[in-house]
Amino acid sequence: MPKVIKSLSPSAEEVLAKKRELREEHWYAVAVASQHERKIVETLKSKGKEAYVPVRQEKHRWSDRMKIVDVVLTPQIIFVRNSMDKKNEVFVNHKVKCYIYAPGENKPCPITDEKMRDFIRLIDKNYEFKLTAPMIGEDVMMLEGPLKGLVGELVRVEDGTQLFLRMNDAFGALVKIDVMKVQKVPKGTKSVASENTPKKVVQEFEEEK
Repeated sequence: MPKVIKSLSPSAEEVLAKKRELREEHWYAVAVASQHERKIVETLKSKGKEAYVPVRQEKHRWSDRMKIVDVVLTPQIIFVRNSMDKKNEVFVNHKVKCYIYAPGENKPCPITDEKMRDFIRLIDKNYEFKLTAPMIGEDVMMLEGPLKGLVGELVRVEDGTQLFLRMNDAFGALVKIDVMKVQKVPKGTKSVASENTPKKVVQEFEEEK
């Protein structure tokens, strides 16, 4: 009696489920260039996207007077409601950097509508809060550039924005990178060399693994 071998190809139902998943809209955090948060949000809205950046009015003292200014509460981060089959529509110009990934994941981290409503309500009630950056000794993964996918240990911070990483799995170099180009990951997370990683780096990376 012939042996039945299960096909490795996805079934029609699995393909349809994947397509439905890609079409589902969720909120995502997106990294953008500093001082361009509100302009990018307005551009996305003009193109029919739901986009949000939390802004609060604060009193700032100038030399001879008090002035009310708008302050972005999540510097270099905006929020966009989008589906993954249209994920590239977020990149309206070169000031939009990348989606923010979930720790240890190789895909953007979705935010539920409920959590987003709670977040906006938090802003509207004027509660105080701040975002937490990676701390010395924690592991972070590169999110973009030629070293995308590699993991390093944070060993030094300059000006609150520039991080110095000691690479965990490859060549032991000290790398300087912007805080918005990394994502904190669980301690011990292994690097995943991307197709854009220079061949020399990949070779050394593979030798070290």
